[in-house]
Amino acid sequence: MFAACLGLWICETSPITPVSILTFLAGAWFSIVNITQLDDWIHLSRQDKLHPINDLIFEAQTEHNRWLIEAGTSQSLPVAVKVYEERHAGRAAPPNFAEWYEYAAESPVKDNYKQIDEDLAPFWGVTPEDLRRRAKALAEEPGVSVITIKDGDVGRRASGGEDEGRDLDELVEMIQKFSTHLADMVLPINLSPSPRVLPSWKDVQLQNQTDLGSAANLMSKRWPEGSSITHSGERRDGQESPLTAKSPLTPASKFRQMQQEACPPNSRARTRQHWSFEQFCTACVKHYSRGQLLSDFQRSLDVCSQPDLKHLHEFSLADRRSPVIRQLVPLFGSSKTSEFRDIILPLPRSRLEKPDMPWQFSRRYDNLFWRGAVGDADINGQTLRGSQKFRLLHLLNKPRAQDRVTMVLPKADNNESFRAESVSAAEASRALPISVGMTDYSSCTGGDCEVVKFTFGTEADTEEALEYRYILLTDEDDGPPNELLRTIRSGSVPFVSTIFRAWYTERLVPWLHFVPIDIRYHALHTTFSYFTGTRDRPKINNRETQLLGREGDGEWISRRGQKWAERALSKNEMEIYLFRLLLEWGRLIDDRRDEIGYRRKHGGSFENDEWTRQR
Repeated sequence: MFAACLGLWICETSPITPVSILTFLAGAWFSIVNITQLDDWIHLSRQDKLHPINDLIFEAQTEHNRWLIEAGTSQSLPVAVKVYEERHAGRAAPPNFAEWYEYAAESPVKDNYKQIDEDLAPFWGVTPEDLRRRAKALAEEPGVSVITIKDGDVGRRASGGEDEGRDLDELVEMIQKFSTHLADMVLPINLSPSPRVLPSWKDVQLQNQTDLGSAANLMSKRWPEGSSITHSGERRDGQESPLTAKSPLTPASKFRQMQQEACPPNSRARTRQHWSFEQFCTACVKHYSRGQLLSDFQRSLDVCSQPDLKHLHEFSLADRRSPVIRQLVPLFGSSKTSEFRDIILPLPRSRLEKPDMPWQFSRRYDNLFWRGAVGDADINGQTLRGSQKFRLLHLLNKPRAQDRVTMVLPKADNNESFRAESVSAAEASRALPISVGMTDYSSCTGGDCEVVKFTFGTEADTEEALEYRYILLTDEDDGPPNELLRTIRSGSVPFVSTIFRAWYTERLVPWLHFVPIDIRYHALHTTFSYFTGTRDRPKINNRETQLLGREGDGEWISRRGQKWAERALSKNEMEIYLFRLLLEWGRLIDDRRDEIGYRRKHGGSFENDEWTRQR
């Protein structure tokens, strides 16, 4: 313990106070927390360190501790203000920052909101007046709900049915807790999981580089001068949408072209085309992988560096039913992939929450469990070959004779040393307790529906996923896994395969709170076999492999995810994130945004500027 704390002592990470002292105390504190909550001062299983997953699990706790220090540096308002200014190139904190800090006093995350900063960065190139105009016009779009804040009062209009109305009501309920501290604003809300704002990279750069006066004059021609939205969120008239009215489906091929244009010109998506879904793109994964294993989860979400993804996910393979918006507009939604410009906010959706199973980890079935359903997009040849769901079913349930995977297995003469071996995909799947299948084809459209149903069959939709120790969570057709937060909060281990970001993404550490699975599934067998083992299971490569399962490591990840979810993924944390986001947005749309803020004066007292009242 002394050596670990001494190592943290040496790590100078903060420009504020003697961080050597803070980090030393943090190291000691984390040790005490682990002893009291997890019965272990640090989780060590290094005796089997030759297996690469062992090292990744060991390193994840250290990475998380460092992140916690960065995220919770400030233990007082003066320090929080100083940290904010230093991490935002001298810019003052937004108005009413003190009220936000008081609201976030018990949160482990006070100083790290990089997702908010990244989401809002492009909009600094748009004038406040034009941002307000775009928000009002966007609020009239089909499929866009709206929340309005005026003098602390919150109004709303849902764009869909009863479920969307409930989601919006929950969002309004959260905002009402701190609305008196917010600027007047109109918030266009996309309640669908699918992001929509996809301007080209060139257009975004021109927005930031063009003279703002000229840019505002140009863009103002595209947007109505007045708003037809009242404070309650209702339209005053029936004027047609200026953006996407009467837009047809966006063909998948055209959508993929839009995705490509949204990436930087020097990215692999623009410079290195990858057309074959069967040919593995080694260059696409090497920058975030250690061997075949996913080691840098945040970098794995950069879709612009992975040109093969547009042929490996139904999000890019199916025609788009929600019209794509090609202009830089402020649309708030729950998730997005990296090339989109939507602004992420938390949507609690408490109506979908279910309790965990009252079973200990050891009582749950030692299987990897996955169930899926066919979405409402047409099934065609491309989706059959490339969809993340159908590729998974093909790999695990219906592999071809020539399909092979790579597995890390014990050497034949030494069970404590490991090497990578090529294994028949069918043989690898038979050797592991895996249960995957489709439960619902009712939304299936297209001529191949019966073929798909006959090929993959139908599983009963009566099993509770949390009865199993390991749950594979893959993306929906147009968004992240629906059950991700529920599973992290449970006593099971989430195996997460996604390309989407949400408000909580930057708070989760792979191999500590969940097990990351690459969207290509090339390390799925290696990863699952590490936890469940191969001892007393069918032979692999004509021999008994005798890989001992690390059930303890699985339980460790489950417990750490549960504990962290209680602290950092709760409803209260959603409110803190939303409060911070709307303060930042309020400044962006204020005509005096470069002047207003919350700052410390020379005498030591604090100065808080008021929001500029709009006419």
